[in-house]
Amino acid sequence: MRNVLIVLSFLAFFVLQSCENEVDLLAPWTEKMVVYGLLSPPNPGANLADTNWQYFKISRVFSNTGGAYANASKDSGAYTQNLNVKLERISGKTILETISLIPKTIYTKEPGIFPNKKEVLYVTDKPILKGSEYHLSVTNPQTGAGITAKTNTIGQFEIASSFTNEMNVNWYSAIKVQPAWVSCQYGKIYQVSVRFHYAEKSLHASGFVKKYCDWELTPQYSNTIKGGEKMSSEPLSAVTFYSQLLQNIQAEVGTVRTAGEVEFIFTAGNQEFSDYMDINKPSNGVVQDKPIYTNIEGGIGLFASRISYSVKKSLEKQSIDSLKFGKLTKNLGFQ
Repeated sequence: MRNVLIVLSFLAFFVLQSCENEVDLLAPWTEKMVVYGLLSPPNPGANLADTNWQYFKISRVFSNTGGAYANASKDSGAYTQNLNVKLERISGKTILETISLIPKTIYTKEPGIFPNKKEVLYVTDKPILKGSEYHLSVTNPQTGAGITAKTNTIGQFEIASSFTNEMNVNWYSAIKVQPAWVSCQYGKIYQVSVRFHYAEKSLHASGFVKKYCDWELTPQYSNTIKGGEKMSSEPLSAVTFYSQLLQNIQAEVGTVRTAGEVEFIFTAGNQEFSDYMDINKPSNGVVQDKPIYTNIEGGIGLFASRISYSVKKSLEKQSIDSLKFGKLTKNLGFQ
């Protein structure tokens, strides 16, 4: 049905445009690159994701003054030829390091009965240094079209010792949990996600399956990007924590569960990442149109930096008892 609608829409454009003498199918095409890439420098001692490989998604769009029909006739999307993609680490006007990215074919899902789309990303496994300025350049060798961009990578991330020193997390009575950290150089936006790990065994299953559910806290913003500010999330109460579990875990007859660790995932983004997230966050107003954010010169997209750091804690015994027998979660089958 969807394919039929696409064909009908195309025919409608054909009829309308065939009546317009102003359409210039020979007008020059303009190729514009669409680039998205986040640099994630390693944080020593942290359990990090996306630090061994850096991934860049590069696609293209075309525009023409000949009208909608002319634009529809031009292919766009993925590049069929290899691009020249280069990262440079800069200090002042001096190039300290040059990294060439290579194309890598990936699949958007595991093979199976459903289609798994193949696409090309540009990658590198070269170490990305924290607190550094990086320049990006991408060039299409066939057309000469290209883009440039620059960003500063996140500096050293420091979790407050008052939070890391506690091995267990206590969610009972009136005690509240409050993740705390120190802002890092070039960091602007900070978000903490609480990930509750558990194992589940259904009535007819032969063994337990590991699962988790996430609770995303309100983003926090530093006053400057110099670093060194003491920051924290909102205080997290026991009632709120168990309410989150009730919303994310379904009570099922015969299903038993065991509680695992509670993981606090701290994510920091630089100024460009913060600007992009702010512009694209959901709108509560009547007007839903949003401006397009880009820091790509000669194209569209985002070149920014992000870092993630996780701290795992065990649930304290009284918290587990509340999970088993508390009025909010007693039907979830925790043992």
